[in-house]
Amino acid sequence: MGPVCIANDSQTITLGGARSNAFLVTLLLLHNRPVSFDRLAESLWEGEPPASAKANLRSYASKLRRTLGPGERDRLKVQDGHYNLRVAASEVDAATFNDLARQGSAALRRGDLDPAVCLLQEALGLWRGAAAQDVPRLPGLAPHLVTLEERRLGAAEDLMQALLAKGELSTVVSEARAFLADNPCRERAWALLMLSLYRCGDVAGALGAFADARSTFVNRLGVEPGPELRDLQVAILRRDSAAGNSRREPLTMVGDSPPWTATPDVVPRQLPRDVTYLVGRERQVSDLRTRLLAHGAPVVAIHGPAGVGKSALALRLAHAVSERFPDGNLYFDLRGNMADQPPADWRAALDGALRALTRRPDENSPSAEESVARFRSLLAGRRVLLVIDNAVDADQVRSLLPPQPHCACIVTSRRMLATLDGAYHCDLQPLPTTEAVGLLGHLAGDQRVAAEPDAAREVARLCDHLPLALRIAGARLATRPAHSLGDFAARLRNSPCRLDELEFEDLSLRSRLQASLRVLEDSENPLDRLAVALFTLVGRLLVSAERPARTTTDPGLLPHRALDRLVDLRLLDSSGSDRYRISSLAAIFAVERGVEIADKPGAASRFRAGGGEPRMRDQQGLLQAVHRFSQ
Repeated sequence: MGPVCIANDSQTITLGGARSNAFLVTLLLLHNRPVSFDRLAESLWEGEPPASAKANLRSYASKLRRTLGPGERDRLKVQDGHYNLRVAASEVDAATFNDLARQGSAALRRGDLDPAVCLLQEALGLWRGAAAQDVPRLPGLAPHLVTLEERRLGAAEDLMQALLAKGELSTVVSEARAFLADNPCRERAWALLMLSLYRCGDVAGALGAFADARSTFVNRLGVEPGPELRDLQVAILRRDSAAGNSRREPLTMVGDSPPWTATPDVVPRQLPRDVTYLVGRERQVSDLRTRLLAHGAPVVAIHGPAGVGKSALALRLAHAVSERFPDGNLYFDLRGNMADQPPADWRAALDGALRALTRRPDENSPSAEESVARFRSLLAGRRVLLVIDNAVDADQVRSLLPPQPHCACIVTSRRMLATLDGAYHCDLQPLPTTEAVGLLGHLAGDQRVAAEPDAAREVARLCDHLPLALRIAGARLATRPAHSLGDFAARLRNSPCRLDELEFEDLSLRSRLQASLRVLEDSENPLDRLAVALFTLVGRLLVSAERPARTTTDPGLLPHRALDRLVDLRLLDSSGSDRYRISSLAAIFAVERGVEIADKPGAASRFRAGGGEPRMRDQQGLLQAVHRFSQ
């Protein structure tokens, strides 16, 4: 707790060198446990370690053994590339501090004020400066050191609480002002200052402290003070006698300090089960893994059309990096892929995250702003991985993004969330033919695919090479081992309702496409209504035998802004300036929706309102602009 050193009764020795110190600190934080190369590399190097990293670690280990001296060298063991430093907890100042602070907090809760003051003063007296102040705050160490500093602040507030309960008001006033000068966003310390001033009889000073606190929170954090501080202000305004009484209960509940190794009390593990078979995404997993681990405040946003496998890629990536985030993982399903349920409210998702991080409900029903502030506070100093799946738009995601540079976030969505600050965007495309056939073979049987390779390729083509459609097709074939792939391909090719063939149990490509179109159908924006009308018209023109007569060649009559809305939702693809493509399955779905809309009284006119199909005087031009394609 200060400069890193090794001390005994006669001398104090420093290792020298930031990486040597980081090596020692990491082993002390994980004392008596084998520490892997990867864990040490995160503490010593930013991003990927150099090629000489393992040799460097051996050098730091030799230096540490020399520093320990002949009688202590055996404390450091190396086995199978893991380093293990054997020390007693009482030999580490951080462990001693944590034990004393825990005892002091417990005495405060019991009302044993004199022991509480003594224990907390002894604990705080161990600090000689910032935690490991000569060690860089790299991802492997920063969360631990930040949390240790946080406990120091908590112990200082406990001490002021004990002094306040003893009636040493002037001491608390001076200590609180000095404390807040360095830590202005500590709400509990502001409450202690307000109470001590009020009990001194300085009502104006207490209310002035609240005004200073509010100004600090608004200007620095953009939020109002929390309910406890506001309630205290109201009590002071009313001259509530309870606010003037000596209180032994902490203003913010003081729990037992967590272990000194900085492992959070609550470690959520919410990731769904990893997919068992993922094909054709090895390059994306490798690239995105590097970006998540090598960059500060990483946000990876995966976007692509319905059924392309965004969630599967996100889960494989999350499981691949989860060990690098020891403080847990959070999973949010925002339901942007479901046709029978509305998208999830991000506030409800945030409330779920708060419960996962604290294991207790918030009974005060805080505002959205307060919940966001609390969420960010709970993530402070932690290394947590967040997966935000099936987002509709950036507004649904933004308040859930982690504020800390040592957290990471994976987002999936249909549209590209281009306004997410600092995000790396991955446009996920359907599988290449070889990988698509491989996925089909994994599900339906490799021998069947090998026996009918042309039919297998035809099934993959008719599924638009989409992993979801291929999984459904493979599942259907697996339950019909006597059916040939050629017969199944013929059913897909000749069926007027190909999407019916691509439904199995709870899997349906139609419902995924419907979720994309629902965003436009539920909108009151005339441009979105026009987009729906154009989508159904495109399907009718391209799938049916109907071919309109050419009326004009003026491309300016084509409502490209409405077509661009369909591109945003991945119902069309853009293939150049004023050029668009639609997959065969999306075109079939467009025909279905057009029939359903026409069958609903008043629905068709609603989607033509504001310039729908009557404005499309150039249907031949629309055919020129939008092309049906197969993978």
